[in-house]
Amino acid sequence: MATVQSNTVTVTPAAAPQVVLAQPNPVIPVVLNWTAPAGETTNEIWRSSDGGSSYFKMGNAGAGARSYTDSGNAGAGYSTPANGTTYKYRVDAIYP
Repeated sequence: MATVQSNTVTVTPAAAPQVVLAQPNPVIPVVLNWTAPAGETTNEIWRSSDGGSSYFKMGNAGAGARSYTDSGNAGAGYSTPANGTTYKYRVDAIYP
């Protein structure tokens, strides 16, 4: 049975980048960085635009990955993050 560790961060993209867990940037909209104990099989990346009531799975980052760039993917059902909009991100580290 797999175990899951989660972490949530709230970010409001702005014109100027800030050094935080989620870094807003007008060229690369949001870069997520995290720490996790080694040994996970994958990291699931989730985003919420409604304050965390519901999350949309944006994708996976492989074992050992510690960053993910949210640049949007309209074909997958989520748009590029908009300046002035607050998003919550969740990273679920999946362990065997």
